[in-house]
Amino acid sequence: MTGAGRSASAFERRFEIAGDPVYLRLEPPEPWDKDFICRYTITWPDGAHAGHAGGVDGLQALQLALQGAHLNLLGLRGTQLEGPVTWLGSVDLGLPLPAGMASGEFRPER
Repeated sequence: MTGAGRSASAFERRFEIAGDPVYLRLEPPEPWDKDFICRYTITWPDGAHAGHAGGVDGLQALQLALQGAHLNLLGLRGTQLEGPVTWLGSVDLGLPLPAGMASGEFRPER
């Protein structure tokens, strides 16, 4: 998706919380010292969170950024935002989690 402030080389997915849009935007991995870094931003109606993950190659950096973003999205549940984060009407966000972790196991601290 391109437009004001959006790069054609970024990846974006739209989620919802109580009908309000939540966007995950990932930048392509880029070299960082001897490794790689993948930056992401999550935006929702009243806020934003920027994060990143590093890896030994671009694929690992992307995978770890997707996992980190998933955990951050799950952390939005139980905040001041009402309702679960959904994608295509489901609480399954279609993103990877760290090995051995199911989305139902994540309980954010309050």
